[in-house]
Parts: sequence; C-alpha cells; structure tokens
Amino acid sequence: MALRRLAAPGAAAAAALCYDSDSGLCRAARTLGYGLLIGCDYKLGPASRQPAGSAEYKAALSATHERSARRLLALCQTHLGLYNKLGQYLSSMTIALPHEYTSVLAACQDRACSIPLSQVRTMIEAELGRPLETLFSSFGTEPVAAASLAQVHRAVTADTGEEVAVKVQYPRVARQMSSDLTTFRQLAKLVGWAFPDYGYGWIIEDFDAVALQELDFRLEAANAAKCASFFADWPRVHVPRTLPHLSTERVLTMEWIDGAKLDDPRALAAIGVRSADVAPLLTSAFAAMVFEHGFVHCDPHAGNLLARPMPTDNIGGHRRGQGHNQGAAAGGAQLVLLDHGMYRTLSEEYRRNYAELWVSLLAQDHAAGRAAAAALGIPPEDYEVLAIVLTFRPPTSRTPIGVAMSAAERAVLRQRYASVSASDVNAFLERLPREMLMVMRTWGLVRSLNRALGGTTRQRFLTMASYAVRGAMIHSRDSSMDGSGAAWRLPFRMLAAFVSSVWCGIAIWVAIARMRAQVSLELCVARMLHAGELARGTDGLLAPGVKQFG
Repeated sequence: MALRRLAAPGAAAAAALCYDSDSGLCRAARTLGYGLLIGCDYKLGPASRQPAGSAEYKAALSATHERSARRLLALCQTHLGLYNKLGQYLSSMTIALPHEYTSVLAACQDRACSIPLSQVRTMIEAELGRPLETLFSSFGTEPVAAASLAQVHRAVTADTGEEVAVKVQYPRVARQMSSDLTTFRQLAKLVGWAFPDYGYGWIIEDFDAVALQELDFRLEAANAAKCASFFADWPRVHVPRTLPHLSTERVLTMEWIDGAKLDDPRALAAIGVRSADVAPLLTSAFAAMVFEHGFVHCDPHAGNLLARPMPTDNIGGHRRGQGHNQGAAAGGAQLVLLDHGMYRTLSEEYRRNYAELWVSLLAQDHAAGRAAAAALGIPPEDYEVLAIVLTFRPPTSRTPIGVAMSAAERAVLRQRYASVSASDVNAFLERLPREMLMVMRTWGLVRSLNRALGGTTRQRFLTMASYAVRGAMIHSRDSSMDGSGAAWRLPFRMLAAFVSSVWCGIAIWVAIARMRAQVSLELCVARMLHAGELARGTDGLLAPGVKQFG
C-alpha cells in the first residue's frame, strides 16, 4: 500500500520536471519516478499474482526483470554521465544481479553522446591555460571515443609533433557528481526499505569510491605510470605513456596507439592479430596484477583494451628477451591497457592470502583452502559457496578443475542449493571483503573477454595457477626486514617460508600436470576425429567454458 500511495505523486513529480536532464533536482525527481515505477511492477505486477516458485512465477519474474532493466537503461541513457557509468558498473556485476539486468545494461558500454568542439576547446584552454592552437598543431574536430565521463580526440602536439590521444572530461560531470551520488544512496535506501531482502546498498558504496577516483585524471596518470613500471619487462603488454605538461585534473594527454578492440574479431583479423594469441596474454596480465603486484586494473571491459601486432622496434621502452612472456622478440600480439582510472590496491597480506586460496582451490587442498579463506575474513560456512563461485565446482568435487562436471554432480548441486534465494546470494556477497568483490568483478570481465577470444576455461585456470603459485611464494619484505623481531628469527622465517612455498608448489604443479595431460589428450583426439556426428559428440568435452549449472 505504501508504494501505491507514493506512486502517483512520484510519477507526477517526475513528469513535471522531465524536460531537464542536467540539473540535480530534475535528475533526482526522474530517478525517483523510475524507481517507484520499477518497485510497483515488482510489488503489484504479474509476478506478484503467481504462486511463488511455480513456472508461471519464474516466467513472470524474468519478464519483470527485463522491463525494469530497460527502464533503468532508459534512465541511464537520458542522464548520461555518472548514470551511464553506474549502468556500466552494474552490467559487470553478473554474480549479484539477474542476467536480464546485466545483459540489458551492457548497452551502456556503447558509445555515449559527445559534447561539441567549442566546449572541448573551452575546457582544454581553461585547464592548460593556453590557446588550443598553441598546444596542438592538429586537433580532431570529432571525438574518436565518447565514454561516460569523458571523450577522446586525436591530436598532434605543437612542441614535438607527437601523435596523441587527448581525453577531456565533460564539464557537467563534476557539477553533477555530488547530487547524483546522493540520489544513488537515497535510492538504495528506498530499495532496501521496500524490498528488505534485496538491499544493494553495498554496491552503491563501492561505486561511490570508484566514481570519485575516476574524476581526477592526475590519479589516472599516476596509476598508468605505476602499472607501466610493473610491466616494464613484458614486451607483450603496453601502457600508453602520458604527457604531464599537457595533463591536468580534467584533461589527460597520452601517446596515440592504433589497435583493435578485443571483442571485434574482424578488426583483429584485419591487422593480423590472432585471437588465440591474445586470450592467454590477457589472462596472464591480469593474473600478474592480482597475484604478484596487488595493483589491479578493475575495469577491463572491451573498450579499455586493445591488441596490435607486436612492434618490431623497442616501443614504449620495453626491454626484450626477459620477463614473463616467452617468444616476444617478434611476431604475435601485444596487449594495450587503457583507462587507468579504476584501480584497487591489495594489501600485501591480502594479496598473498588470496594467492594461497587459489593455489589451494586449484590443487584441491581443502584444509589449506579453508585456512586461506579464514585469513581473508571468509566465514567457514561460506567456503563451499566461494569455491563454487570462483571455480564452478565445490571443493569436494573429484572432477579436475577446468573440466565440466558430470551430470550427476550437477544434479547434486542443484538439489543442495534449490532453496537458495536471491536474498541469500545478496547476503553472501555483502559478507565478502570489498577487495574480493572488486577482484571478482575484474575476473568476470576477463573471463567474458577470454571466451570471446576463443580461450577456454581450462587454459585460463592453467595460466592463473602459474601466477597464483608465484604470488604465494612472494613474501612481504616488511614482514622479514622491518626489524620487528630479533635477528635470529629471520633464518627460521625464511626456512618456514621456503618449506611452505615448496609444498604449495608441488601440490599446484601436480594439478597443472594433470590438467595439461587432459588438454594434450583432447587435442590429440580432436585432430583424429573426422567431421560428423563423432566430432559433434565431443563438443562438451572440448568447450569447457560452458555454464556449469545452467
């Protein structure tokens, strides 16, 4: 009844102010109107009139999700700016939101509306303090990319003649930031009040921190420089260099890179890049960030990643012949990391515990896995669900990681979790550490791109296993060199660390050997099979990226 009483005045307020999409009050009113409309659909719509759990209820609920997601998309595309960024963020939360929402809101990743050159000129001249013509000898009149918070123009610097990409923040974004974030918080509270089992306030809290980071391009430049330093010995990974004298809080100038998006197979083929070369490179780069460096690019969607043929010169200052990438001297592909506004720094303790968790899961060492999870703050009762979320199987499964579970195992899981509701999932996610949620979101985006590039689940896990072992073997310098303990303890600490690392290494490499043997066997079988029914009968075996529980 409360929603019914509020719906009419809420809709009237939204309609009265719907002609302005720029002011904070109008944006808040329209958001309230859409929120009430969506809420009423769930409370009073077709799904509410069906028996809970019935096939009719599930169909009606799915249709309600679809309608509500499209309304939310319309709101994001009307307001743009931070709303479009929120739509992008929600579309990547595949573990928390119904697939109708994530699939519909994926449209927020498309090219956004741009601002005219006159406004771009005004912003650049105000930020850099000089006329545009004195800064750039050539400046593209049309943006080459338009995102949620900024657009990018191709230009040539006036002083050195270097071809660059100039990222210019939309003037309205900073002005709307405070009111938009306040609106998001209030809407989350309203949802939590109307639907106690579906309080997504924790998502908005995480988004708040992310949005504030992305508004300061100086922080993005610092993140890019730090990321580039970590990949200095990786010829196959490149981070565009920034130009500090042409960059400020709201203008960022970077070297121009020609390349193709990872989700565009035709563009990749046109420049001579094989998707098969890019998939393992993508997983390797992000596994190194998570498990070794603890400094994670948390927005690896297709628009923020490019691939290009491996340059033959010493581009970007990379050193050849060393590092994690083998055969990098010539040929193959190079991965280019763009948009460094959204990063998460993992503490040394968290990074190592997270690496040990993955080592244990991939080696199927349950005792070590539970210990690592406990060190990360995961309650013991959540360990099995966490293992399913991360590896698509319970920790007690006898099926090797990366291999599709048997029908019998899937049936047991469905029965065990048949009564789990969306509110249970939401509560589980809310209990997880914020760092883990951000990293899980990153892995979800990487997994999606890996699949689009033709990579398999098994290949991805093999790569992650290698870096998880390295990460587990990296010990904090502070823990051994900070002088907190007596000097005589250091040799014993080193010995204990060595024994622990060897034990973890043996366990994981046994698992890797088993997985590699399976891959080699399947490849041999695949080569021997002729086209026809026999080949089609092995599709499930040779395509392990399929959904495990669908």
